[in-house]
Amino acid sequence: MTYPTAANEQFSPAPLLGLMLLAPAAGALIGMAISSLAGWSNEASSWNRTQACSAAAACWLMGGLLGIVVMAAISNMAIHRLPVAVIVSSMVRAGVALTDGLVITFMFKPEIRTFWTAFLGAGVLCLVAETWWSMGAIKAAAARVTGAGIGKSGSTVTSAGGSNPG
Repeated sequence: MTYPTAANEQFSPAPLLGLMLLAPAAGALIGMAISSLAGWSNEASSWNRTQACSAAAACWLMGGLLGIVVMAAISNMAIHRLPVAVIVSSMVRAGVALTDGLVITFMFKPEIRTFWTAFLGAGVLCLVAETWWSMGAIKAAAARVTGAGIGKSGSTVTSAGGSNPG
């Protein structure tokens, strides 16, 4: 009988892709709401509120998509490689988004407060989404490998991914 091991467990980045598409949009909406409530005007900028928030979301969309590609390449979809791949993916996502944000700020000069508020909101939501997804993927794989499931009485998952009778 063949037992599942962490070495042959695979993950799917499809849920993360969906979250990385939704999080920047939600961040843009948060930036628009805060900008509207604060009454920030864009007299010094040719961009309106919607354009500034959309540009901020686009920075994180590009970073998020490239981050997922890097994560898939590093991990080869193997769950035991996921923790390191997620860290590298986060760095790529943040680096690309920040570079895009700085380029947009200096070249196109959107309304600064609105743009950076939406940018930071989208970034925090991307980080929360990625953390939530990766914790769930690792937890589900640990439950499949141990065969006991997490939270069942009589068995606990150890940090090494094994199972100890309780």
